[in-house]
Order: sequence, then structure tokens, then C-alpha cells
Amino acid sequence: MYLLPKIHKCLSSVPGRPVVSNCGTPTEKVSEYLDSQLKPLMQNGKSYIRDSGDFFQKVKNLKNVPDSAILVTVDVVGLYLSKPHESGLEVLKKRLEEREKISVPTQDLVQMAQFVLENNFFEFNGEVKQQISGTAIGTKFAPTYACIFMDDLETSFLETQK
Repeated sequence: MYLLPKIHKCLSSVPGRPVVSNCGTPTEKVSEYLDSQLKPLMQNGKSYIRDSGDFFQKVKNLKNVPDSAILVTVDVVGLYLSKPHESGLEVLKKRLEEREKISVPTQDLVQMAQFVLENNFFEFNGEVKQQISGTAIGTKFAPTYACIFMDDLETSFLETQK
């Protein structure tokens, strides 16, 4: 386990995000494979932002923005840990079924994701624990999976605002 500093929170007494590394675990290679298969879905999402430069370019390219518009950003607290497996896998299945080119069947990828999500074991204080909700921050496909989930959530929300 290691801590990722949350420098965006404050610059003194920086809090840390605990990460249990997935390296060397039975799910490591499956998670890595999922990440490679899901990245194109994530990158084609409406809310995908690669980095700060990508964000600034997208804002700069906005057209016909009314003067009264308010730009909004969202920070989800505990996204990786709080997302129920069922809803995350439903979103994943929906997005996978939208693919134009299907080299790996949707059901196979969903089953792989379920395997990774349900088999995150780690040792803490001499006891073996199992993460039963959300996804482990230290598994390779977690960021991609979280972005796909959030893109779907944002898209669904925006459709109700029309």
C-alpha cells in the first residue's frame, strides 16, 4: 500500500489517498487487458479530458457560448470506492454494445470486469480483506472504468436538462 498525495486539496499537511497496488495479483493482467480494450470507449466519451492542455483547448474551441453561461466542473468524492458493481457493469455493458467494431464479445469483457471488481483482496493489519464495493484505485482499469461511468452519468443528466 502507498499514499498518493492530494496536492489539489491543500499545500500544507497534504492528505493522502491510500492505494493498494494491483501488481502481482491474480487480477493484474485481466485488469491491464480491460484497460487496453476500454480506453477507446473512454476517449470517445463526451466528457473525456486528457489533461489540462486538452481542457484549455476544448474551452477555447467552444462556439456560441452565451454571456450568461456558467461553466461548471464536478469533483466526485470517493468515486472509485462508492460505485456499486451492478450499476457500473450495466453502464460498461451499454457502452460496449455501442462499439462499431467488436473484436471481443461484450459479455466476455463484462465478465472480466466483474472478475476484477469482485476479486480485490488485500492484507491489512494481518487480516485478508476483500473490497466489496467500487473498484480498487490500484488496479489498471479503474480510471478508465470510472471515466466511462461518469461520462454516462453526465450524458444522462444533460439529457434531462433539454
